[in-house]
This record gives sequence, structure tokens and C-alpha cells, in this order.
Amino acid sequence: MPAGEPFTVRARLAYEGNPVGGGGLVANADVPSVSTSEALARYDRETAQLALSEDVLNVPEARLTALRQKRLPLIDILPRHTTPCTVRETEVGEHELTFHTDKPGEYVVRVEAVAPHPRGGELMRTRLLTVTVR
Repeated sequence: MPAGEPFTVRARLAYEGNPVGGGGLVANADVPSVSTSEALARYDRETAQLALSEDVLNVPEARLTALRQKRLPLIDILPRHTTPCTVRETEVGEHELTFHTDKPGEYVVRVEAVAPHPRGGELMRTRLLTVTVR
């Protein structure tokens, strides 16, 4: 999936195979604030000076990860933020979630749904999934 284009996730809340409606659904994504290529360009000099152990591949991403670990917890050179999505109910218990992508990277989607349980009480579900944006 290319950055700049939205992606859609479908969510279905069901109990014993039957859709359950009448509840609420909340979803968001933990997304990169800076792309890997932007961070590599910004920290090129610092990463070039890092000595990596011999069992680590000497690739720019490994050096960037090493610099990030060195700087944490004071500064995160690969910051992330949470972004909402557009939710549309398509049928009872079924939803389409649309997320917009600004930067390439891993988008970690979290979906939480709550609805009346068919046998009383509440039916709650939480799901996580990762979408790679290039």
C-alpha cells in the first residue's frame, strides 16, 4: 500500500456466527510521525559513527535502530502518534474503517467493540492488526 492513499479495514462483531449490533465501535491507528527514509537522512552522520556488533547486519536501518535505542527514553528519533479513522456501519454488526496514510511505515490498528450480549451483559472485543504502508 503506497503512502498518501487510504486503506480500509472491515470489522465484524458476532456471537456464535451471528452479527451483533446495537453497540459501539472505536478504532485508531498508531502511526509513524517520521518515515524511515526521513530519519535516515536526518541522522546520517550520527548513525555512520555507530559501531555495531559483528552479528548485526551493517545496514542503515540497523544503525538507525541502534541510535534510537541509545537515545531512548529521553528522545525518540522515530516518534509515533495516534490517528483516528472514519467508521461506517455497512450492516448490523459490520463496519468499514478507513485510515489515511501520510508516511510510510507500520500502521498498528486497534479496534474495540462493545454491544449488548445476546444472553445478557456486554459482548466486548479488541483486535490489533498491522498494515505496512510503503
